[in-house]
Amino acid sequence: MFSPPSMAASPSVSWTRWLASWPWSGIHSGPGRCSGRRLRFRTVSLRWGNSLATFLMRVLYRASFTDMGPFRAIRRDHLIAFRMEDLTFGWNVEMQAKAIIAGSRIVETPVRYRKRIGNSKITGTVRGTVLAGTKIIGTIFKYYPGYVKSRRSEK
Repeated sequence: MFSPPSMAASPSVSWTRWLASWPWSGIHSGPGRCSGRRLRFRTVSLRWGNSLATFLMRVLYRASFTDMGPFRAIRRDHLIAFRMEDLTFGWNVEMQAKAIIAGSRIVETPVRYRKRIGNSKITGTVRGTVLAGTKIIGTIFKYYPGYVKSRRSEK
């Protein structure tokens, strides 16, 4: 029986038409997680922070992402198994790290990203950018020992 995945999306994602055409059965039988990949970035801080986070994920976790993703869909059973802890800025990267550690297949798909109405709580202020960046980078390092342990147990 098919049950839709759990989803989260930034209000800036122009996703209504994209969502209607997305092959939902694919996430149920295929990848455990799907991330949106912005076709372009709106702010320098977002571009720079995203580049740093994806670089760290590539170097530490050997996972090639182009974006930390304004849209996420994940199989419900995977989400429950991950026992998510973070309730703030680090939850997206926590989900990505735990998906990698669990060996879930992760796919990126392009999403249109439009200008926000109002200010972003993250990229709209220096304080928000610093807090989010610190939390995201900290979360990448927090779950890295779990990644190393999972790779050792595969050998």
